[in-house]
Amino acid sequence: MRGIEKAVSEKRIALFSSLAIKILASSLFLPICAFSPPIAKAEIISDETTNTTVIPNGNNFTITNGTRIGNNLFHSFSKFSVPNKGLAFFSNAAEIKNIFSRVTGGNISHIDGLIGTNGKANLFFINPTGIIFGENAVLNVGGSFIASTADSILFEDTTSFSATEGNTPPLLTISIPTGLQTGANPGKIEVQGPGHNLIVDPTTGIIDASNRPLGLLALPDQTLALIGSKVSMEGGNITGFGGRIEIGSISADETITLNPSNSGFVLGYESIGKFEDINITQASSVFNTNSGEIQIQGKQITITDASPVTASTQNDLPGGSIYVHASESLTAITSKTNIIPSGLFAIVFAGASGNGGNVEVKTEDLRLVGGGQITANSQHI
Repeated sequence: MRGIEKAVSEKRIALFSSLAIKILASSLFLPICAFSPPIAKAEIISDETTNTTVIPNGNNFTITNGTRIGNNLFHSFSKFSVPNKGLAFFSNAAEIKNIFSRVTGGNISHIDGLIGTNGKANLFFINPTGIIFGENAVLNVGGSFIASTADSILFEDTTSFSATEGNTPPLLTISIPTGLQTGANPGKIEVQGPGHNLIVDPTTGIIDASNRPLGLLALPDQTLALIGSKVSMEGGNITGFGGRIEIGSISADETITLNPSNSGFVLGYESIGKFEDINITQASSVFNTNSGEIQIQGKQITITDASPVTASTQNDLPGGSIYVHASESLTAITSKTNIIPSGLFAIVFAGASGNGGNVEVKTEDLRLVGGGQITANSQHI
């Protein structure tokens, strides 16, 4: 590895290894009335290719019908944006396993409200033009949630569900999804937010996360995946409760594989020829607990502005691991004014009996600047 710069502050290490994450189970389902003032325009419109029906009620939308093939349900939209205090609810039958949704109209999707589904269906959402999750975005999805600016969802029987050929009725299938394929000009994914609001107790030095926004959620045994061409977190938060978190940034005309697992889906990047950048900034945070894994793959991955990426365990389960592949460079920067360090952290908390997870990094150029860290630590060591 080249270009390694390391200046680790002992104070920051002590603070972060003592991290006390306080996340209440009751916070999993947040009331719509708690959201802030609206910023996204309410627009969910069917493109009439999959029999999708959208029932509006102010800023709330109920999505019904669609085209059902076996336990797969297909929806197609010309526009899909949810404002703050708004709701988009997919009213699917309880036995549906997968909901596949596409946006074909060429407009970016702004998600600043709640997206919900019925039962434990996985929700796939593709919009090649781009997806922005605002600071009030909430997921109430019982299964995995895969959001991507890919053009197509690929299936085991070689068919696909394309968002760029949306003017004609698609050839739909009962087959399982096996991949995501980008087109000639895939859009960006942004996760916006107010930052993590982590507070340091001046007496104990423990970092209190009780006021940290949950942001986008990965439920136990499910996957939250964000796959775009350039992915940025700007004060955004992603939280896992033992599920899997995937962040990937790939270029045009590339294919990622979807491999079913006990935690939803593991994404495969073996055939990717060119990656794109990932930026985690402005006090963003990615937290996963209870054996939850985190995978981040991109070209130039930059973590800065007091933005921690953390896998932890607080019980007798083994800790989850973090895997990061940066095809060009991985940079973690912590400035002198940041109490919270930026970087990658696998942590076992005091009282936990499970083994800690690993932090695995693959890159040509690793830079830890001003206290940026890569740490596998235990509070009880």
